[in-house]
Amino acid sequence: MSPAAPVPVTVAAADAAARAELARYLEGAGFAVHAGARPPAPRAPAGSLVWVTDDDDAPADVVRALAAWLRAAPRGHVVVVTWHLAALRPAVEALGPRALALPAPVFGWTVVDALRGRADLR
Repeated sequence: MSPAAPVPVTVAAADAAARAELARYLEGAGFAVHAGARPPAPRAPAGSLVWVTDDDDAPADVVRALAAWLRAAPRGHVVVVTWHLAALRPAVEALGPRALALPAPVFGWTVVDALRGRADLR
């Protein structure tokens, strides 16, 4: 039996060092990572998205982008890491069980658990 193909995930973070560190951690956990400063437009199959937001990212724009990823990737997850959890959590939770908002700073294993869909992180 051949090993499972790596799960695709896009990591978006304006901070290059944080982006690279998180990408390395996710690759070590078996994900196929594409990383960039901003989330690209989703395309099928889009996989999952982890977005470490900036202070200047408008909550409504973040939620719209996450919703677009969920539509493009019916089996993927979206995880937003933010310093402004109170502003984003209700809208992200309204997207459903495949969406999760985490408080910054975050450990890599917390993101891995979120991508794997652990319900106990809610």
